[in-house]
Amino acid sequence: MIHPDLSATVEDRTSIKILRESAIEKEAQQQLSYRESVDPVELLEAYTRKSDGRRVDVDEYNVLIRDAASGIALVYERDAKAITIVYPDVDAGDTVVYRSRTRASKSPFSGYFFRNWLIPRSSSYEVFRVTGQRTGG
Repeated sequence: MIHPDLSATVEDRTSIKILRESAIEKEAQQQLSYRESVDPVELLEAYTRKSDGRRVDVDEYNVLIRDAASGIALVYERDAKAITIVYPDVDAGDTVVYRSRTRASKSPFSGYFFRNWLIPRSSSYEVFRVTGQRTGG
């Protein structure tokens, strides 16, 4: 939802299907990085969708929040944070899912709403969809 002041409330839903056992170690932990003062993130839900359709929720103890910066970077990135989601009981054929909400308050481009996604070439996406909705103004 894009607000008249060009800030936005962004809800993301990410689903990653584990196709091979070799992908489990990498995909069974997902990380969301953010800056607490600029674009705080709220994790709304996280779960494993088993291949038979069952849902296994991520326990709150498997959601870790930590400082993302270390060493000298702490001087200029004090509010950099990372949420790590550790999914339970992941097997090939399962899907790991999370939903998050971000309040994006500043744009690097005056007068424009800006949001970017980085998708590595090594990733394979069946669907990547972005929709926007503007509120009054």
